[in-house]
This record gives sequence, structure tokens and C-alpha cells, in this order.
Amino acid sequence: MAGSFVVSGDDVRIKFEYTAPISKAQETVFACAKAVYGQYPIFQDVPDGGGNMARMLLPFDQLTVQQKLNVVDAWVLDEIITRAKKQYEAEALAAAMAAGCEAASNEADEKFI
Repeated sequence: MAGSFVVSGDDVRIKFEYTAPISKAQETVFACAKAVYGQYPIFQDVPDGGGNMARMLLPFDQLTVQQKLNVVDAWVLDEIITRAKKQYEAEALAAAMAAGCEAASNEADEKFI
């Protein structure tokens, strides 16, 4: 896997590239897409017979290769953002705990020394 940041003005494009045999790559990506499709469904607007449009969930086996890639892409982006938020929260909690412990230690020092 090769990752890169491609800067363009104020924006950056983050790219991850994988090289694998076609059958193995498709099998892996399609299995991942199938596993997360319930979280990232694709709908199609279809006539409901009464002159209105209704949203219909596309069955997974009817998705195109690009749609399956889009499902995995949405999941990857969501996973990156979720993990980043968890890391920020953990760091903020650790800093708060350290600050609280330091304040408590300073208070104890003032009382008992």
C-alpha cells in the first residue's frame, strides 16, 4: 500500500493505492462492500405506479463495480474520521487527567508540606 498527500492550493487529496491480482482485489473489495452495505446503502428512485417516485434499496448483487467501490470508499472515510475523533478524545482525556492529577498533587503538597 502506498499513501500520499497531493496538495493543490488550500486543498489536499489523500490517496491510498493497492496493487494486487485482479481476482484477489475484487474479491477483497466486494466482500468488504457486502459487509458494510447495510451501513452505506444505495437507493434508486423508481416510479411507484401512482405517478410518484419511490426510493428502492438496490440489492447488493445488482450494484456495479463502481458502486461497490463507492460503498467501501464511504466506509473508509467514515472509519478514518471515527478513529481520528477517538484519538483526539483519548488525548484530551489524558491531558485532563494529567492536569487534574497535577492540581491534586499540588493541593496535597500545599496541605501536607
